[in-house]
Amino acid sequence: MAMSAVIFSAVTYFMFSGSNNYQYNQTNVTLQAEAQIMMNQITERAYRFGNAEVFEVGGDDAYIRLFLADADGNPIVDSSGVVAGGNTFWLDKVESKLYVYEDYIPDADLASLDKDVGFLGDNVTDLAAEVTAYGTYRALEVVLTLEKGSREYETSNLIRFRNQ
Repeated sequence: MAMSAVIFSAVTYFMFSGSNNYQYNQTNVTLQAEAQIMMNQITERAYRFGNAEVFEVGGDDAYIRLFLADADGNPIVDSSGVVAGGNTFWLDKVESKLYVYEDYIPDADLASLDKDVGFLGDNVTDLAAEVTAYGTYRALEVVLTLEKGSREYETSNLIRFRNQ
């Protein structure tokens, strides 16, 4: 009887620890997969454009605006003065959600972005980016941080603008 109690306790312990280990690893895999998908979207879109603007508004939102640029890195505008093409990434830090919009969104329209359109991913706690010189080219360095429960995952990428 005592022997069966010891065996039962050992089996229960191993099952419990195995289950916890599986959940821990599953969270890591989920965060890595989400981060990779989002970073691939940022990279793919950055390849189409020649420059970017990176800024925050009020500490609760972070933005990356990608746009077609001339040789000096200035936005190319159409005859009406509107930026001729671009994408806007928006991190809502309060909800930890990242959105992407198929246009260059001017400052005046940032407050009215539709959260039902453009959802790219969640669990994103930080989006840091910087436009840097990469030899004779411009590059966008992006750091994406995701968090789920007690787990945190950070990924970064240096994207050279090809269209310049």
